[in-house]
Amino acid sequence: MAPDDDKTQSHVLLTAGTMVSHYRIIEKIGAGGMGEVYLAEDTELNRKVALKFLPLHLCQESECRARFKREAQAAAQLDHPNIVSVFEVGEFQGRPFFSMQHVEGQSLKEVIAGKTLPLERILEIGIQVCDGLQAAHEKGVTHRDIKPSNILIDSHGRTRIVDFGLASVMGLDHLTKTGSTLGTIGYMSPEQVRGEAVDHRTDLFSFGVVLYEMITGHAPFKADSEAATLHAITDTAPQPLARFRREVPLGLQTIIDKALDKRVSTRYQHADELSADLKRLSAAASSVPSVRKRRIRIIVPILVVLGLVVIALILKPWQLEVSSTQESHAAPNWLAVMYFDNIADPADSKRLGEIATNLLITGLSQSEYIRVMSSQRLYDLLKQMGREGVKTIDRATASQIAQKAEATWMLSGSILQSEPTIVLTSQLIDVASGGVIASQRITGNEGDNIFAVIDRLTIAVKTCNVLPAAMRSEASIRIADVTTRSPEAYKYYLEGLEYSDKLYAVEARQSFRKAIELDSTFASAYFELSHIMGNIFGVSGQERLAAIANANRYAYQASDRERRRISLYTQRKASEETANDYREYLSRYSDDKSVWLDYAAASWKNFGGSADSALIYLKRAITLDPTYKQAYNWISYVYGFLGDKDKAFAAIDKYVELAPDEPNPYDTRGDLYAYFGQLDSALDSYRQALSIKPDFAMTIKKLGRMYLLAGQVARADSLYHHASTVLEGTERMNARSWLMDIASFQGKFDEALRLANDCISANRLDGAENENSFVYYKKGMIFDNLNMWDSAAANARVNEQLRVRLRAADTLGYEIPFLRWCYRSGDTAKASRLLERLAAASHSIDRGPTLRYWHAMGDIALARADFTSAVDHLNRAECNSLYLNDPISTHYRLAEAYLCSGDAQSAIAVLEKLLTNYSELSTLPDPCLGVTAHYLLGRAYYEIGERDKARTALEKFLTIWKDADAGLKDVEDAKARLARLKVKP
Repeated sequence: MAPDDDKTQSHVLLTAGTMVSHYRIIEKIGAGGMGEVYLAEDTELNRKVALKFLPLHLCQESECRARFKREAQAAAQLDHPNIVSVFEVGEFQGRPFFSMQHVEGQSLKEVIAGKTLPLERILEIGIQVCDGLQAAHEKGVTHRDIKPSNILIDSHGRTRIVDFGLASVMGLDHLTKTGSTLGTIGYMSPEQVRGEAVDHRTDLFSFGVVLYEMITGHAPFKADSEAATLHAITDTAPQPLARFRREVPLGLQTIIDKALDKRVSTRYQHADELSADLKRLSAAASSVPSVRKRRIRIIVPILVVLGLVVIALILKPWQLEVSSTQESHAAPNWLAVMYFDNIADPADSKRLGEIATNLLITGLSQSEYIRVMSSQRLYDLLKQMGREGVKTIDRATASQIAQKAEATWMLSGSILQSEPTIVLTSQLIDVASGGVIASQRITGNEGDNIFAVIDRLTIAVKTCNVLPAAMRSEASIRIADVTTRSPEAYKYYLEGLEYSDKLYAVEARQSFRKAIELDSTFASAYFELSHIMGNIFGVSGQERLAAIANANRYAYQASDRERRRISLYTQRKASEETANDYREYLSRYSDDKSVWLDYAAASWKNFGGSADSALIYLKRAITLDPTYKQAYNWISYVYGFLGDKDKAFAAIDKYVELAPDEPNPYDTRGDLYAYFGQLDSALDSYRQALSIKPDFAMTIKKLGRMYLLAGQVARADSLYHHASTVLEGTERMNARSWLMDIASFQGKFDEALRLANDCISANRLDGAENENSFVYYKKGMIFDNLNMWDSAAANARVNEQLRVRLRAADTLGYEIPFLRWCYRSGDTAKASRLLERLAAASHSIDRGPTLRYWHAMGDIALARADFTSAVDHLNRAECNSLYLNDPISTHYRLAEAYLCSGDAQSAIAVLEKLLTNYSELSTLPDPCLGVTAHYLLGRAYYEIGERDKARTALEKFLTIWKDADAGLKDVEDAKARLARLKVKP
């Protein structure tokens, strides 16, 4: 055999001085699954080169070596500044190698390890890689193994691609099965994973993966195993960029989505297309200031009334009109504190600049003789100027802000040093003249934290001669006494507020808990924890009540503003007294947009107001901040309730525009589509919300219900099973109960009961027996459908006991079905006691208890077969409905009452509306009511002789319940009616 084919021959160890052809080895500079790299001297041309040798075990066959030679020769034809040049291909001791340009620098893998690159630099690198790939692809050369280790950044910052052609020599089987190259797997394209033929577009997908990793610091398809990673590449969408990096522009997400499209035909087709998009984004970014979007909530007090600034709000198709009472008036002694520029840490990675700003505002606001602009107002004004998230404010911008706020003075500051001691400087500036009135420099003592230093700065500012003289004789209040004593707790508190703003309940809850762990007397953190749990989790349990109790307990350590907000939230009573408390608060702190929003919601739901009055208060909040996301969210729901579809969607479009990378705008849009009967559009919107945040629990529940209504039972089952494993805490327990809904929806009540018992057992194993209250309630619903009133009432009693143990604040919603079950099972004494409670609650100005009382009266009338009274009572309940949906199935019961009273036409009107309101159908506590409504509709049409419509409705019902439990009376009756309809009259 020829020497080249001798697989047993020995190999010379490559050490310094070894001659390989005309190359003298200097040192080994790299090794990996693709071979070894040596720095060598080209003795003929007196230059340094890199020699790359394939691994010893590869290319033992002449065919493989020939292929290696062809690929290297093709790579040698590439002459581009962003591609490492190949000089020569050869063999040494039967081992293939090639010589290439030696690049001094680092691999991209090394550059990004543990670092966050600026977006501008990422775009620059991306454009250069695309340029190199385009040059190669034009020559018919595909890389097939684009990854960070194959991209070099030279000492001048230029990007170079290395190792063209090696992947084809190594072979796809080797890439996926050899442990030493597992790093490559995460960068493979779907077509590579599937073993299909690939072309240059595989490089574009792989580079999309690289781009994603540069931006986020995370691999998009990384999983626990090789198989799971390969599955993710072919079947799973990566997390949105904003999940890891808030300041990512929407355009960059669009680019990543197209690059990582799993379909070759709809991916970028050429590298120059990707390059062009990156260049456009880079040009757009360079034309506006770089900002970091950071949410700052109101955390400081203002002790005077802030007159409202007139702001023209353009929100087509309506325009906000601001009355003359809302015009601003020049306010004497008004001070605007600007963000502190953290020179010691420009990125403000520990939020020290943000904390210093807010603490100084808090400290100065304790004075009775000066008015201080809140940090929230500063944030809002910056947004109105198109500078959202900016933390470094130049003098011109600061002057604009101060003028908009009609401030007399403004104060700017800097953090010059944070270690070993904190050094702050500040300047007090006259807004009218722009001149510096006074300046301060505070150097902290050894061991002083930011609170102590800000206390000293507060005193220094208050002693300035231009400020009211009375300030100098005021008693000093330590900032830690009205906030927290822990800078770290304060940092987590701010983090929690950011999450709350996005309705990221789980994350917000974790941040507030961390703040409380660091300072167990932090009243504001307790308050926000209770707020997030009450408003988003919907949990009226022990933790929320304990949090609000602690907020009240430590409220003496909060500012006046915070104490009043805590008091408002604690009352939560639908009374004229509570309404007056809101009015008093807003007369004192009229700049608090969040309380204007709360008042709008409370006035509509609890204080006897109308939807129109709610809109007035919501627009008042928008007057303060035309970019107030949650106000637009509420406005969309109110207009939806009023039936004004155009204005509802105009509001939600504005919300989406303001928060395109958050899930809740798309969740709300899905709700509106569902309410207006557009099921497919609702599905798309909910899916879009989950593409941004896959664990957004409220959307998961709605999407699953929508899948059921669309007849996509398997997708609902898959979604809910996944949710029951990936969600955490209370949300996981809720997800387990959602699986019962799928069985109930199909009339499989035996299976639903089995799933209910499984859910109860699983929650017990998790040590959460109290959380089973809702499961027992749903079990009662199942027995209700089977007319097993005793069993339904027995489960309701367990629900009641657990909710008492949980100290649940509101049980009235659960008492309606409990009352019905008790009455029908013969326990009239218990039913009477429940009705008395509902009657007592109905005398408040809150519409909710009134709705429940009349609904309960309608249920009792139905049970007594007093159908005329049932219609009257349920119509009274329906008149008090407030939402886009009906959470206690009033409309269903009203239709039932109409039908039983002989008024089939009215029953049809209610049912036709109900069956096209997918929002209501998706929130019914008993999912099978959305199915049996078709049965009632069929009966109603049957009664008035509309045979075709009756047949359609009954067939729809029987199709959904085709696999229902045997012996169900509604199924048997529907089949009998359908059989009669098939007989020609």
